[in-house]
Order: sequence, then C-alpha cells, then structure tokens
Amino acid sequence: MTATSIANKHYEQYTEYAQQTQEALLSAFETWTSTVREATAQLPKPAQAAAETQRAIDEAVDYAEKVLAVQRAFAHDVVKATTGTLPRIPGFASA
Repeated sequence: MTATSIANKHYEQYTEYAQQTQEALLSAFETWTSTVREATAQLPKPAQAAAETQRAIDEAVDYAEKVLAVQRAFAHDVVKATTGTLPRIPGFASA
C-alpha cells in the first residue's frame, strides 16, 4: 500500500464520517423543529394569551385582597382580645 492510497482511504473515511454526522444533525434538527411546531400549535394565540394573562392577574390580586382582609380582621380581633392585658408601655398605642 502506498502513502497516497493510505491517505485516500483516510480521506474517504473522514468524508463518510462527516456525511454521517451531517445526516444525524439534520435528523436531529428535523425532530426538534417538528416538536417545536407541535408544542407551539397548542399555545394560545397572542390575543387569547393576553386575555388569559389579564384574568390571571385579576384573580391573583382578588385573592390577595381577600387574604389581607382576613388578616386585618384577625389583627383587629387579637387587639380586642388582648386589650387591657398588655402592659402599659410608654409609646404603646392601645386600641
């Protein structure tokens, strides 16, 4: 075997490996693209997403308002229940 034939054999192997790698990458890109298309097809359209986002914001803030109202009522109840039992501390405001 000559040096040229050995070099040609290596070039052919390298070319074959490069082609196999390119085919594998192309297949991976096609799979990825297909997956992204399927996933994004299930997402709501921008206008629908905006409306859903606004509704989610309103629901979260409404819930927070209810929680704060319950906490306020509880704090008032605690003050009422403990009025007269707290020591008289200068600067302490009693209800």
